[in-house]
Amino acid sequence: MDRYAISAAIATVITCVLDRGLDHARSEWSSPAHSWPAALYRILFVMLAGGIWSAGLLLSVVLLPLPHLLWLKISLAFFALIIPWTITWTALTAQRRRLDQSCGRPLVAQALLFIWLIVEMGGTFLVSYIHTSPMRNGWNDISSVLAILMSIGVVCLPTFRREMVKLLTPRACVVIKLASGRASWLLFVFICVWSHLKLAACPAGQCKAGGSPGFVWAALYSLAFAWLFAIFLVQYASIVRWFNQQNREPGPPPAWVRRFVRAVRRVRPA
Repeated sequence: MDRYAISAAIATVITCVLDRGLDHARSEWSSPAHSWPAALYRILFVMLAGGIWSAGLLLSVVLLPLPHLLWLKISLAFFALIIPWTITWTALTAQRRRLDQSCGRPLVAQALLFIWLIVEMGGTFLVSYIHTSPMRNGWNDISSVLAILMSIGVVCLPTFRREMVKLLTPRACVVIKLASGRASWLLFVFICVWSHLKLAACPAGQCKAGGSPGFVWAALYSLAFAWLFAIFLVQYASIVRWFNQQNREPGPPPAWVRRFVRAVRRVRPA
């Protein structure tokens, strides 16, 4: 079988198999889904089908023996890459709009950013304690995938990007309860207590993996430290605004400072 027949067979099979699915997506998914998980599922399905279709058509164009018609081959490759996405553009736009509306709410956007920071920093801290090549290589792959997904979300979801940028402005308003002041103090106390157990869990500074106490210590310490650091990053603009207000208009100290001073005064006479 010559290369012309192979190229035609690949293009025919790919088109016949995926044409029905993409035609269904174009006709049935032209309106936004009712929820963001359904919209995300539809986007992933359309992108997977479109990517397979583009790759199959591009492979069939590459197999065509056209040595003296390079311009024709480049034109066919261009159309092979464009046609599947042109057909499914309506469905992708509608589902992206639904996903943007759901992820653009302040509560959801800040929670997604907060969780992403915890996972990224927690995994990095854990790998720095667990010195094993398989775990380091696996985490590098996971971290790259998470970074790519966050980059795609920032680029393709305008309201989600807007809510993330608002956290860096002087008028930032953090609405998620996970980054509250009470959680910050509890995690700080936990880290101070938990750090004293390092010598018992990780002798000679080596925290071995495989369910040992060293792995448990490193996992909890990394998660707590990442959570605390993510709280600081999310609350950074609010902290800076509070310091600026205190410098311009010094007011009474916070309530926890007054309670601490009263407690010290009670202990001193005793």
